[in-house]
Amino acid sequence: LEKALKKYPKNEMFLSLLVSLYLQKNKPKKALSKLNRLIKIKPEEYTNWLLKARILKDLKRYEEAKKAYFKASASACGFPASL
Repeated sequence: LEKALKKYPKNEMFLSLLVSLYLQKNKPKKALSKLNRLIKIKPEEYTNWLLKARILKDLKRYEEAKKAYFKASASACGFPASL
């Protein structure tokens, strides 16, 4: 998947699969890195923000997690995540 992502760096499916794979392998920092790339491509997708918040909470990065939860809520309500 990493090779495919190098060829197609903005492919949402490859990024999503890598996030899931890294989470299954208990590599949250790598998952977060791919998830951040996915969020840059599609910032209005609130489920990505929710997942980011969960990962950050698990990493005990609580302030960042709160911001991600807020952005998830805003996106789910149709507001831009940049609020």
